[in-house]
Amino acid sequence: MSLLKQLLLSVSCAILAILIGTLWFSVDSARQYLSSQLQAQGESAATSLALTLSQPSNQDPVTQELLIAALYDTGQFERIRFVDTSDTVLVERSTQQESLLSGFSPSWFANSLPIDVPVASAHVSNGWNQIGTIEVKPADEYARASLWKSFVRVTLLVLGAGIAWGVFVLMVMAWLRRALREHVQFELQQMDQHESVPSRRKVRTIPELEAVTYTLSTVQKRIRVSSQEQNARIEQLQLELNCDPVTGLANRKYFVNLFRQVLQQNEGGHVLLFRQRDLLLLNTSLSRDAVDAWLKLVTQRCTEILQKNGMDAGNLARLNGSDFIVLLKGQTGPQVMGFAQELRKALQELRQPLKDGSLCRWSMAMTNYEGHDSLSAVMTRLDNALMRAEGAGHQEVEYRPSEGAHAEASSSIGEQEWHSRIERGLAQGRIELNVKPGVEVWGQTGQIHDATLSLLPEQPEQASLPAYLFIPVAVRLGLSGLCDLRTMERASDWLASNEGSLSVRVSWASVIKPGFADQVAEVLAKAGDKAQRLIIELDAYCLSEYDVETVAFVDTLRPLGVQFGLRRVLEQPESILWLHVMALKYIVLDDERAQTLQTEVGGRHLLTAFLQSLRELGIGLRRVTRTSNSAQLDALLRENAVTPRP
Repeated sequence: MSLLKQLLLSVSCAILAILIGTLWFSVDSARQYLSSQLQAQGESAATSLALTLSQPSNQDPVTQELLIAALYDTGQFERIRFVDTSDTVLVERSTQQESLLSGFSPSWFANSLPIDVPVASAHVSNGWNQIGTIEVKPADEYARASLWKSFVRVTLLVLGAGIAWGVFVLMVMAWLRRALREHVQFELQQMDQHESVPSRRKVRTIPELEAVTYTLSTVQKRIRVSSQEQNARIEQLQLELNCDPVTGLANRKYFVNLFRQVLQQNEGGHVLLFRQRDLLLLNTSLSRDAVDAWLKLVTQRCTEILQKNGMDAGNLARLNGSDFIVLLKGQTGPQVMGFAQELRKALQELRQPLKDGSLCRWSMAMTNYEGHDSLSAVMTRLDNALMRAEGAGHQEVEYRPSEGAHAEASSSIGEQEWHSRIERGLAQGRIELNVKPGVEVWGQTGQIHDATLSLLPEQPEQASLPAYLFIPVAVRLGLSGLCDLRTMERASDWLASNEGSLSVRVSWASVIKPGFADQVAEVLAKAGDKAQRLIIELDAYCLSEYDVETVAFVDTLRPLGVQFGLRRVLEQPESILWLHVMALKYIVLDDERAQTLQTEVGGRHLLTAFLQSLRELGIGLRRVTRTSNSAQLDALLRENAVTPRP
């Protein structure tokens, strides 16, 4: 809306408000005046009638009734009542006005502007004694009719003034538009002629438009001067539009457009996403220039690795401050995993120290894609894999393939939907334990059952979600503590009705959460001695990164008889330093990881030292076999007195 329209509209609104206010106050003043007149009329009539009835000659009831009837028949009163001192009605004359009102004024008008008609009263006496009271209520139908006529006249006057003002405003706007158009067109013609040929056309001079003339002349000069600068700036913006200002990599917009074009082809590939989880802490511990220089170094190293592996460095992009992504078009599984491991090692070498002395952390996730896949589905699947990597705490590459019903079902779920679904599951009791017989501890007796969480579906046609899908999301959303507490409640119920030991897993985020250990202790205290058959499996990442909090968690629950296990120790070798204070029942050994360590000299020494520590500390071993049995691994276990039960 133009300034002229705004000005005229504001003035019109002000005038309209004034007219409406004038109408309202005028009618209201008339209403108050008529109300006061009716009150005066009623008081005067009541006083006169009371004085007349008080005369000795008018003490007769018949005479009194005639006098009251004569006054009522004048039609100026709605009700006249004569009551004695005991409130007994002696004479009354009244009628209903509703039928009369419609003939004088509309009902809505009468309801909107009611006329107050007070009841006037006066005392009647026979000398020194009061014999009764006369009550008079004037009729207001004539006052309403007068008020309605006044309202109609004033309304017509206000409408006429409003219409006249509207016509005037339209005329003024038309005149101003015409004058402004003529003046601006004249100045533009002068600008097109470059002031070389003076125009013979004369336009009327309007003082208010002199500023417009000066502005147009100034703009003409500035346009000529800055045209080349603007063209250069446009070229620079076109270059910067698709680039990150710090690292020079492609930004999110460019990558999304590129990936969308790639997905329209039939060729498949992989996408690798890696996130710097401690970028905010780095910004507080280092200067901005130092962080930018480090990010450039990371970018340079990633580019070198891409070029070394014969990949296009232009497919590396920075999605936001802490997220980087690589599009690996047409690469097979072994190729991308080799590249991912090389990139992971490079990122580990480039880690920077934080204020607390620890090193910044990277989380890496990878997924595959096929031609004509949905961009949102691939990116959501990649984000879910990143959540799993962050939830697990390790710095390995978390691979999330597109195959599988659970994977496809969960990859379409956004973060907000995850939050709502987990909260509803907790509130509705749809998070349950799945218990099945597990691997026994070598050299020990007693059946151990493994328990895992599952999120039951809301609809019968949906599938249950296992823990490995929603627990990493719960860790990111801060809901892991509630889920793990529900695990303890369900485990306590299972121990009360079943025999044998039960092994449950607790996420590292819950272990380090303040107050979580006390909540678990409160739940397990109700189980009594049955809590001694509960085994809580912790991730070795807790000991390597949060040793103080983990030991405190164990010390809080150990008095209840709870036993503890540890998994992924070989992935977190720093945790071996804390085994002597944990009093563990067992450690989970992954055959696949152990066989990988056997192929390296340092790995064999680490594995041997690890097994000797278990033997000296009296810690059991649960061997998880993912591949075929290895004769070398079996021999190594026997050499270190770790043998299976016969």
